[in-house]
Amino acid sequence: TIRYEYGMFRQRIVDGYQVETPDNWLENGDVWEIKREDQTVEIRTDMGYNLLVIQGGEASVREASCPDGICSSHRPVSREGESIICLPNRVVVEIRSGDREQPEMIN
Repeated sequence: TIRYEYGMFRQRIVDGYQVETPDNWLENGDVWEIKREDQTVEIRTDMGYNLLVIQGGEASVREASCPDGICSSHRPVSREGESIICLPNRVVVEIRSGDREQPEMIN
């Protein structure tokens, strides 16, 4: 990983000329370097439960009470827009970017 202290610049126009100054983009921390903790989340619905595992930047369903188990045999997802769906338990796990509004509850 290459980590530049001043990778970008601020630009402004002074007397008709472009003036560039360093953009200290790390002063508030680097969003790409925020540590994401691994976690296991039990999702319970009226239809059953799913055990969601978030580990190493990927999400997968480790265990589910649904009769077919398709969701627990699905490959881990990690890219925006990818999802794991458990129809019997009515659970949808979707990878979203951080700039979208977050849901108030897990359904």
